Amino acid sequence: RPSWMDPAQALPDLLSVTGAAQLQLGNLSEAVADLSRALGARPEAAIRSRAIDGAALATAYLQAEEVELGLSTGHRAVDAARHMPSARVREGLARLQLELEGRSDTPSRELMERVAGLPTGEMARRLELPRKSLQNYVEGGLFEPDLVMPGGHYRFDPKHARQQLQQLRDRGYVVARP
Repeated sequence: RPSWMDPAQALPDLLSVTGAAQLQLGNLSEAVADLSRALGARPEAAIRSRAIDGAALATAYLQAEEVELGLSTGHRAVDAARHMPSARVREGLARLQLELEGRSDTPSRELMERVAGLPTGEMARRLELPRKSLQNYVEGGLFEPDLVMPGGHYRFDPKHARQQLQQLRDRGYVVARP
C-alpha cells in the first residue's frame, strides 16, 4: 500500500494542505490551528514533512503578529530542514524568509540569516577565520555547509557553523584566526 494511503499519515497530510491553503487565503487563525495539528500529529521521523509544516506555521504566526511563537517555530523548522535536499522544504523556507525580510528586530534578523544562510566570506569573518581556512575545512570534510548553491557556492547557518567550529576545537584542531 502506498504511504499516502496510510491512515496515520492521511490526517497530518490533510491538515498540512488545508493549513497551507488557509495561510494563502490570509485566514491566519485557521492556518495556525491546522498547521499546529498537522505538526503535532507527525512522527518525529517525518523530518521533511515537519520542516515543511514548521516553516508554514512559523510564517502564519509571524503574519498573525505572534512573533515569539513564529521565531521559535521557525528555528525548529530550520533545524529540521538542515541538509534536506527538498524543493518543497526550500520553498517553505523561502516564504518564511520573505516574511522575515520586513522585520528589523534582532531575533527576526538572526532567524533570517539561518534561513538564507551566510556566504563563505561572511561566515568566515564572523567565525574569525580566514576565508581560505573555512573553504579548506569544507573541502577536507571537517566542516559541512548547510547548503551548496547550484554554482557550487556554500551557505552556512551561523548557529550550526559555530557548533561545528567548537567541535573542531574540542577535537584538538588548531583553528586559525585571520
